[in-house]
Amino acid sequence: MNPQGNQNQPQQPQQPQYQQPQQPQYQQPQQQYQQPQQQYQQPQQPYPSHGHDYPPHHGPVPGKGQAIAALVLGICAMVIPIPYLDVVMGIIGIVMAVMARKAGYRRGLATAGLVLSIIGLVFAVWFTLSFIACMNIVDTFVDPWIWGW
Repeated sequence: MNPQGNQNQPQQPQQPQYQQPQQPQYQQPQQQYQQPQQQYQQPQQPYPSHGHDYPPHHGPVPGKGQAIAALVLGICAMVIPIPYLDVVMGIIGIVMAVMARKAGYRRGLATAGLVLSIIGLVFAVWFTLSFIACMNIVDTFVDPWIWGW
């Protein structure tokens, strides 16, 4: 009779316990590697320039700030539809672009500022004249109703 009191049940064989195989231990080689001690030396002569000798940059370029201002004012004169203010921005933009070109800044920024300021001034004058005309028309129709004439 077994300890549980059951005679008919056969005993189950015990499962063998398996263990993980042990990994072999690797050791670092006893010999240490050393880097060769070499120092980098600068070449004695600079590389040839192949004809691309650009002058070194020394400070701000004269007229560049005025060219940027002319460009910004020209864009604002075209985009911002405020009567009288856009005319003033167009005129100042033209003056700034001309001053930038006289200062020696002949790049596309000054030219773009000049062109956009002229176009902005034309649009501004047209918009301002249209605004004045519309206000006169509105004034002629509204005054009799307000004053009862």
